[in-house]
Amino acid sequence: MNGANGSIKISGSGSAGGGIYEEVKISGSGKITGDIECGEFSISGSGKAEGNVKASEFRTSGSSRVVGNLEAEEIKISGSSHIEGNVKCESIKVSGSGNFDKDIDGEEVEISGSAKIGGNLHGESVRISGGITINGDCEAEEFTAKGGFEIDGLLNADTIEIYVGGYCTAKEIGGENIQVRELGSAGIWNKIISLFTIHGAGLKADVIEGDEIYLEYTTAKIVRGKNITIGRGCNIDNVEYKEELLINEDGRVKNQVKIS
Repeated sequence: MNGANGSIKISGSGSAGGGIYEEVKISGSGKITGDIECGEFSISGSGKAEGNVKASEFRTSGSSRVVGNLEAEEIKISGSSHIEGNVKCESIKVSGSGNFDKDIDGEEVEISGSAKIGGNLHGESVRISGGITINGDCEAEEFTAKGGFEIDGLLNADTIEIYVGGYCTAKEIGGENIQVRELGSAGIWNKIISLFTIHGAGLKADVIEGDEIYLEYTTAKIVRGKNITIGRGCNIDNVEYKEELLINEDGRVKNQVKIS
């Protein structure tokens, strides 16, 4: 990096000031006291950055905290990380525990551990196989979930694939193609979850709206679309469809109307 000041390596207990560096590595208990820009920022111990972090790659397998914003091409969190500012990246993978106070904006977002997002999540591709809580909206081109999620606002994506393996909820869901199915042979597992959690396994939303919609194990007030299939385990108050409505197995619909 042009103007870089070499590298920072903290393997015991120590601190360093901000600036521009080639590399920052913390394997003990370290602290960066100002804004920092570097090629690689890695933490395998306990690290804290008290300013903004801009890096090509940000990796943490220990315990990390960034007080400011985090901007990186690639972010990998396999330990525990708390980011207080906004996150902007090309890709982010969380296989540990991530706590994000504000927004995440990334092209590829993959959550296989657990994550809490205080703001909005925006990504071209969002894949969830662990658990995630989003206080705002989630917007993507492709959204795939195999596990549980809680979205307080809107879930909006061109393609939405949800494989129910726990409790999933969003206030509103919108997309072109929406598929909600049981996660493989998770029927017995979903029943066990229902026995030991406050919420039963399945998807819950106020409104689901799209062109092509297939639903299983879904509870909703309104489902609106062109072609709609209501499958097993569904409990829908109102369905509004333009072309075709199919109700399979034990799917329940209280009111249905064909709209022009």
